[in-house]
Amino acid sequence: MKSFVFLLDPIIVDTRLVATCGDWSPNGMYVAVGGQPTLIGQTKQASDFDHINIFDQMGKLLHHIKIPGSPVTSLSWDYLSLRLAIGAGAHVYFANLRPQYRYAYFGCNTVAYAFIRPDGSNHIGFWDTKKLTTQEIPGQILDVQGDEDYFAILSVNGTGAYNVSVLNAVGAPVDGLSIMTIEPFAISLTQSVLVCLAPNAVLLWKYQLATSQSLVVSDMSSKRRERTFHIDENPKLLENTDFNDRDSTGQDLTAQRTKDPAICCDARLDLLVVARDSGRLQLYSLPHGALLSVLDIAVEMGIRPQSIFLNSDALQLAMLDNGGHLSICSLSTTTLKTSSIRKYDRKDIWNLIWARDNPSLLCIMEKTRLYVMKNGEVEEPVISSGYLAYFKGLEVTVILLDEIMQASENLKPEYSMKLETRALRDIKSLIDNGTDLLDVGRYVEENSHPSLWRLLARAALNQLDLSVAETAFVRCRDYAGVQFSKRIANITNDVVRKAEVSCFFEDFEKAEALFLEADRRDLAGDMWKLLGEWNKVDQVSQPLAKQRPSDKTFREMNIALGDTAGEDQEWDKALTYYEKAEDTSRLVECYLMMEDYGNLEKLISTLPEKSFLLIRIAAAFEAVGLTTEAVKAYLAANMPEKAVEAAVVLSQWNLAMELAQRHTLHNVAPVLLRYTGHLLENGETMQAVELLRKSDKPFAAGKLLAMLAIRFLNSEENVSLGLIKKLFVMSAQMFTYKTRKFFREKSVGAPKSAKSDTGSNYGDEDDADLSFESHIPEDFRPSPEEYRWMREMPWRGAEAVHFLCLVQRFIYQAQYGNATKAALYLRNFVDVLGDERVNTLLALAAANNKCYNICSRAFIHLELLDEDYSDVTSDLFSEHPPKDIRIQKLECPG
Repeated sequence: MKSFVFLLDPIIVDTRLVATCGDWSPNGMYVAVGGQPTLIGQTKQASDFDHINIFDQMGKLLHHIKIPGSPVTSLSWDYLSLRLAIGAGAHVYFANLRPQYRYAYFGCNTVAYAFIRPDGSNHIGFWDTKKLTTQEIPGQILDVQGDEDYFAILSVNGTGAYNVSVLNAVGAPVDGLSIMTIEPFAISLTQSVLVCLAPNAVLLWKYQLATSQSLVVSDMSSKRRERTFHIDENPKLLENTDFNDRDSTGQDLTAQRTKDPAICCDARLDLLVVARDSGRLQLYSLPHGALLSVLDIAVEMGIRPQSIFLNSDALQLAMLDNGGHLSICSLSTTTLKTSSIRKYDRKDIWNLIWARDNPSLLCIMEKTRLYVMKNGEVEEPVISSGYLAYFKGLEVTVILLDEIMQASENLKPEYSMKLETRALRDIKSLIDNGTDLLDVGRYVEENSHPSLWRLLARAALNQLDLSVAETAFVRCRDYAGVQFSKRIANITNDVVRKAEVSCFFEDFEKAEALFLEADRRDLAGDMWKLLGEWNKVDQVSQPLAKQRPSDKTFREMNIALGDTAGEDQEWDKALTYYEKAEDTSRLVECYLMMEDYGNLEKLISTLPEKSFLLIRIAAAFEAVGLTTEAVKAYLAANMPEKAVEAAVVLSQWNLAMELAQRHTLHNVAPVLLRYTGHLLENGETMQAVELLRKSDKPFAAGKLLAMLAIRFLNSEENVSLGLIKKLFVMSAQMFTYKTRKFFREKSVGAPKSAKSDTGSNYGDEDDADLSFESHIPEDFRPSPEEYRWMREMPWRGAEAVHFLCLVQRFIYQAQYGNATKAALYLRNFVDVLGDERVNTLLALAAANNKCYNICSRAFIHLELLDEDYSDVTSDLFSEHPPKDIRIQKLECPG
C-alpha cells in the first residue's frame, strides 16, 4: 500500500467470489481479487469462468474481468503502472486498468481536472490548451461535472460537511451550497439544476446563474432552492412554489438506509435518471423532482449498470456495467412508462460520450480503439488511449489524462487532440479529389449534418458555384453565408469574387493579392481598414514607390496608427503619427501623457480663441500647479474669471489681484470668499486670513482673527494667553485698516457709509464683507453681541485678554488686593471672556484677600451657572461670614 493506516472501523467488502488470490496496486488506490463467483442456489457449470473483481480503496466495485479456461491461481500488479498479470493454469493474462479520473469538459475548449499535489492538497486545474490556472479545494474532491458554460465540484471537508460549488470558465465561483442532510458521492449538472446523488437520497438544487435568470418554471422558491427526497419515496409535483412540512427538505436523511442503493445518475434537459444497484431505473422530472416512471426492464435482462449516459434529447440512455458491456435503453417520448433495451456485442468499454448536436451519434472507447456509432452501426476504429471529453461537429475531443496527471501543472498542447468521424473524413476526401459538387451534395444529403453542409458551402464558394453554396448555407442555417452568396452574385469580375470569398474565409493575404490582380487597390485598402491593419493600408494605397495616398486616407491612417501606438503606451511614436495627421486634440492628449508641458504651452498660441482645447489645457496646467501657464490658457480662451479662480486656488493672491484690476472684474469677491470657506473647512485658518487681507477684505480678516482668538480662549487646550492677545491685536488692526477697495461691490454713484467718531474706517465694510458669514462654517460666525463690539470697539478683545493676564499675574505674585481690583474691572469684559471665567477669578482673588462679601456675590453668579459651586460656597462661608474683613482706611490729609 501507499501508506499504512490502522482503521478503528475497518471496511468489510463482499467480493461475491470464492477468493483464491488478491493484491493491492502499488499506489494503494485499487485492490484486485480473483476467484470463483458465488452462485447462490446454483451448481457450478463447466462453462462458468473465474472472475477478477477490482475495487477501489473504499470497497466500491469498479470492474470485473472474466478469465476463460483454468481457474485463477495468482495475480500481481506492475510496479510502475496499472497493468495486472493474471495466472490461470498454464496461461498468463494481462489486463490494463483505466483509472476513473475526475474531469469535465465545459465551455468552448476548457478541461477541468482534479489532482493532488505532492504536499497532499487537492486542486482543480483549468486548461484551455494555452493557459493553465489552478485552484485549491479544501478537503477531498468527490466528483466534478461540466456543462456548456459552468462547472461543478462536489467535495467533503475534514468535518464531514459536503460542499458543492458552481464555477464559470475562468474558475470564478458563481454559486455554492453546503449539504448536511445527505452524504452525496456523485453530481450531475444541467443548465439550471444541479443533482446530488447519495446512496439513499437525491438532492435537487436550482443554482443561480451569474448572467441571467433561468426561464424554466420551477417549484422551488427563491428562499429555498433545493429539494431533498429519499430514494425509496415517490415525490409528487408540488402544488405551490413553497416547500411545506410534508416535503423532506431540511430533513436529515443520513440515518435512513435502503436495501437497494443508488449507483449512478445522469440528467439532461428536464429529465433525471437514477440507476440503482439492482438495475432498476427511476425517472424524475426537472426541476420539480416528481417521480415519472420506474423501469425494471434492465433487472429483467440481468443488466446492472455502473454508469449511465443520456443523449442530447434525453430519449436514449447508454448503460455500462462492470464488465464494460454496452446497452442502450430507448425511452418513450410520451409517458416514459414503456422502454426497450438493446444489448450490443461490445465489451471492455471503459469510456463513452454522446454527441452534443446529434442525438444518434455515440462515441465509445474499447481498449485502445475509438469507435463512433450511429444508430447501432459502428465506424472503423481509430487508435487512441485518451479519455473522451467533447463530441460536437463530427469531431471528438480526446484528452490524454494519463500524461496530464503525471505532469499536472506542466501541460503540453499535444495532450489534447481532435479526431474526425468517418463522414467528415470522407467529405474532405471527396472535395480534395475534385469530385463534382452535385455528387458531394448527394453524399452530404445522405449523412446530413451542419458541419458537412458547411464544408460543402466552402468548397462551392471556392469554385464560385453560388447556387450550391447558397443551398448549403440554408441547410446549415448560416444566414450570414446566405447573404454573402447573394451579394457576390452581383459582382461581375470573377477575380474580385474570389477575393471576396477569401476575405469571407479570413484568408486576407490571398484576398489582397487577388484585389491587386484585379487592379482594385481601393477594395484592398478598405479590407485592411476594417481589420485595423493601417500599415497594410499604407502599402496598398501607394501605386508608385514615393507617392503618398490621398489626404483623407493619409490622415485616417496616421490617426489609427497613433491610436494603436497609444494603446501600447508608445507615446513618442504616437506623437509622430499625430503630428503627421495634424490632429490637435490628440496632440494635446499625447503631450499630457508624456508630461511635455513646454510643447503644450506652445500649442496655446496656435489654437483659436474659443477652442475647447484651451480649457482642457488650462485645467491640466492647473491640476499640476502651473499657475502662469494655466492663466495664460484661460486668458487665451477669453475666460478671465476662470484665470482669477485658478490663481486663487493655487494661492497666487497677487496674480489674482492683478488680473482682477486689469480686467475690471466685479464678481471675483464671491469666488475669493467661497475659497476662504473651503480653507476654513480644511482647518487652514491663517491661510484664509492671508487670502482676505491680500484681497482687500480687512474687516472679514479681522472677524476671522477675532473668532479664532475666541475659539482658543474657550477651548480646553492650554493655549497661551499671549498668543490670544496677539490675535486680538491683529484683528483690531484689520478692523481699523485703511482699505484700498480693489473690488467695488457697490455702484459708483452709491453713497458711502458714514465713519465713526474714532476716525477708523470700519464703517467702510462693503457688501462682500457683510455677506462673508454665508461662506464660512458656523464656528467662525460671530454672535450679534460679538459683531457689535468688533464693529464699534475693535480693541475690546485685546483689552479683555490684557486685564485677564494682569489678574492672573497678581494672583501668582500673591498681590490679592490688586488682583481683586483688576478682577472687579474684568467684569466689564464678560461678553468676551465669559461669565464663569471672570467670576471664578474674582472669587479666588477676593477669598484670598478676605473680601468675603465680594467673594459671596461672585459665587452667587457662579451658582446660577452651575449648581456644583454650592458645595464650595457652603464649605467656605460656614467658616467665614460674607463680610469684608480687610477694610482699608485712608487718613485725612488735613
